[in-house]
Amino acid sequence: MGLLCLAVDIHVVLRWGTYPAYLAETALTAVIVIVQPLRHLRVRVSFLLTYAALAGMAALIWLSPVNLGLSPILVMAPTSLYAVTRWAPDQRWGVGGLLLALCGSVLNPVLLRALRSQTDLVTGGGPLLFSTTCALVVTWAHLAASSARRRAEEQDRAVEAAAQQAAAKAAATERVTIARELHDLVGHTLTVVKVQASTGLTLGGHEQMRQALAAIREASSASLESVRDYVSLLRDPSAGTQATPPADLGALSQMVDRARTAGLRIEARLPADEELRAWNETWTAVERLTLSRVLAEGLTNAVRHGGGQARLSVTATPDRCALELSNTLGDGDTHIPVRHGAGLAGLTERLRLASGILEAGTEWVDGEERFVLRAVFPVRGTGAPPMTAATAAPAQTLGPDGGRRP
Repeated sequence: MGLLCLAVDIHVVLRWGTYPAYLAETALTAVIVIVQPLRHLRVRVSFLLTYAALAGMAALIWLSPVNLGLSPILVMAPTSLYAVTRWAPDQRWGVGGLLLALCGSVLNPVLLRALRSQTDLVTGGGPLLFSTTCALVVTWAHLAASSARRRAEEQDRAVEAAAQQAAAKAAATERVTIARELHDLVGHTLTVVKVQASTGLTLGGHEQMRQALAAIREASSASLESVRDYVSLLRDPSAGTQATPPADLGALSQMVDRARTAGLRIEARLPADEELRAWNETWTAVERLTLSRVLAEGLTNAVRHGGGQARLSVTATPDRCALELSNTLGDGDTHIPVRHGAGLAGLTERLRLASGILEAGTEWVDGEERFVLRAVFPVRGTGAPPMTAATAAPAQTLGPDGGRRP
């Protein structure tokens, strides 16, 4: 529209000559056309220049000795008002723009020209009808822009509220995750410490006390190292690339040894050290933590509630890991309760978040009732061939006393 109006004004100049009124009108139209692309970039500057040019055009029509006619460029008045009302940071610009637009509607070129020519157009009602129409149009533009602005602000507030709610939910979830991690990190070690302390106090001998204290020292040291690694991971996620990653899978055998020192006679079949190192390099921290915490919690339950004997198997293929731990029932127990506190319930949630499955309950195995814990979850490619009983058994098949079995 603006370019068309400018083209018409230039055509008038070329056809009728460089009359000052024609040149002035062409210049004012050019200013209006040039500043229109700035309505979304420099909305206030565009508005001021547009209305200044429109005011200059009204004055030119009033003062010009020739009839310049009514240029369609006047439609830029409501569009500029809409832009400043909708996009100006301060809403007072929209109110001020409406007042200027209403003043321009009253002092429009049609009415000014009619007043200057002293014709009966003023009494005929044509200019007054045009002024009323202009006032209604600019008022509608202001109201439409205000309504669009209000809807956008309400939507922004809704998005911000949703973002705050999501952030609060994420923070709460993170607190639960941290609580679960710390429980898993410390709970197993504290169980070993408690059992060793009780053993030392019960036996009372010097050598037994020494062994119990040595086991407590080792378990406490390992727990502190795990807590430090986990805190480091929380502070800097890139810490998962350090030489000894958090939840180092090379410590799985140490967990078994600590359970064994606590009195659990466990027959464990674990992957070879080379394969565990490959898992440390390819698995994510979440996957390593999942396996470590499931094993730690399972051993803790076996020590605390079991009958003193257990079997453990950890296997993996390039896309998933499986752990199975079974233990005999304690004296006088007819079943092992599946607790819903921060232990097995926490493991269930952990496996769910890792897209895995946890099964826990009593089963009859080889003619005796045992408590069986099974966990299966997806992992990244291990970089090693799939494990089988033939390849895993010779590497890390350990008897209840910790020695290698043939």
